[in-house]
Amino acid sequence: MMFRAWYDDGQVYAGGIDEWKAMPKRGVVVVVLYRPTGRTLYTSADWYWLEGEEVHRVMSGPWGTDQPKPKGVCLDCLKEGVGVSDETFDMMYAEALRGD
Repeated sequence: MMFRAWYDDGQVYAGGIDEWKAMPKRGVVVVVLYRPTGRTLYTSADWYWLEGEEVHRVMSGPWGTDQPKPKGVCLDCLKEGVGVSDETFDMMYAEALRGD
């Protein structure tokens, strides 16, 4: 399993679980998960986490501060998504679709 993640500051992170854990906690805009069977693109979530071979997400703003993290998920695996301008999102989304 490999991933790429686009952040609001323009950084793109890629790799496996160790690289996911090392990413900044806040700033995710787009995530692509690559599997032998294809890829899955994720956007528009307030919180993302990597668990095993899957990216999970939840779309609830207060969830990360008012509720406990998902049971069994490492603290470094939990990342906060953010909003960006339409122009920035469109560029990142297009890159993710192309596989750049």
